Amino acid sequence: MAQTINGLEFSWSEISLTIGDTVYDGFTEISYSDKLEPAFQYGAGSAYRPRSQTKGKYSCENVKAKMTQDQAADLRAALSAQSASGVSYGTVIIPVITVQFVIAAQPGVPNSVDRAHLHELLNCRYISTADSYSEGPDGLLEDVEFTCFGIRRNGLTLYEDPQS
Repeated sequence: MAQTINGLEFSWSEISLTIGDTVYDGFTEISYSDKLEPAFQYGAGSAYRPRSQTKGKYSCENVKAKMTQDQAADLRAALSAQSASGVSYGTVIIPVITVQFVIAAQPGVPNSVDRAHLHELLNCRYISTADSYSEGPDGLLEDVEFTCFGIRRNGLTLYEDPQS
C-alpha cells in the first residue's frame, strides 16, 4: 500500500518548491548535505589530549538539482519578479524547498512498512545554472544550484535550533 503525504499517495520521491501559490515540481534529482565541525579544546596536562570540544560550526554544502528546462525558466521568472530590480533571480531568498519521499517496505521482512520522509531546505538562494543539450527521447534538463542556511530532516536538525 502506498504511503500518503499531505493526503496524496506516493510511492516515489517528490521534490517541490512553493512560492506564493505556485508549486514547482520539475525536479528530477536533488542532492544536499550538511555537517557540524566541532573543535577540540586542549588544557594543561601531560597527556596532551583534548579536554572538551565546542558545539561546532554548522554548514551546508550547495544544494545541487536537475530541473526540467520549462520549470527552471518559470522558477527564474517568479524569483526575478520578487527581486528589487525585477530582473535578478539570484538575490531572492526562498524560504523552504521541500523534499518528500517514501522508503518502501521490504518484502518478506516482518513488521516492515512504508516510511514517509519530509526534508526541508531552509532559506535558499538560486546561485547557479548549467545547460547542456543532447539528442534523445528525454526532456531537456538544467543543472541548478542553491545555497541554504539549514536542513531539517523529518523535523530534526543537526544543529541546535533556538527557534524550535
